[in-house]
Amino acid sequence: MGWWFSALSAVPWLVIVGAYLEACVARMVLSRWPRPMFDDPKQLATAPLHSAIQILLVSLFVTIPLVIFWAVWNWRKIFSDWRYRACIGAFAAGLLAFWALAHYDPGRVWYWFFD
Repeated sequence: MGWWFSALSAVPWLVIVGAYLEACVARMVLSRWPRPMFDDPKQLATAPLHSAIQILLVSLFVTIPLVIFWAVWNWRKIFSDWRYRACIGAFAAGLLAFWALAHYDPGRVWYWFFD
């Protein structure tokens, strides 16, 4: 299994962890939880982290079709090697977790992040 496929499978989890990590760092910088519309993530000390997470978020729109295409193209390899199935499962679980966290938004982190 290639390292690139493992990296592609980790992208949703990196976006989730990165956004919550940035919110925690902003909490430490501001001495309070960041507020949407008042504390711009691009104006805080976390701006480089915010830019990196935004790049990962944009790359997620490229990663989803790549993983789907690769899985359809190499379906025999997926059925024969459990590591590929595990990576695809981790990717799908990450997308589901991303959707659930962005939809329910505990702590208003995503509302602040996309502000």
